[in-house]
Amino acid sequence: AVSDERPVSTQSTWGEPDPTLFKEPWIHCPLKTPSPLSSGWTVAIEKIRVGNNELVISESLYATVDTGTSVIGVDGSLWGAYLLGAIVTGARKCSTAKDDSDTLVCEGTLPDVAFQVRSDDGSLQERSR
Repeated sequence: AVSDERPVSTQSTWGEPDPTLFKEPWIHCPLKTPSPLSSGWTVAIEKIRVGNNELVISESLYATVDTGTSVIGVDGSLWGAYLLGAIVTGARKCSTAKDDSDTLVCEGTLPDVAFQVRSDDGSLQERSR
């Protein structure tokens, strides 16, 4: 619930991005349609890095980008085969949240996860969290 004491505002931006609303430089990259079910905001992922380790993944990778969320969702087979083990290596007591979600709860330090995309000018650009 929203408190009556706190003002609520909504903003939509059309055209070029407003640099006061984000931290990283904006990456212009081509949108892809890997399947008819893909959203209109899907981009090809060139590489994924976990900590200092670049994952070797032989299949095509795509991500749907949405500036309204900080959640990263991946295909279940990609998660189990590549990401889960790489991410939790240095963590302790990792388990799935008890609320029936697919949220992973860990103690300790988790590594940065970085995604590399090919920009419109052909350069490889990386963003991490």
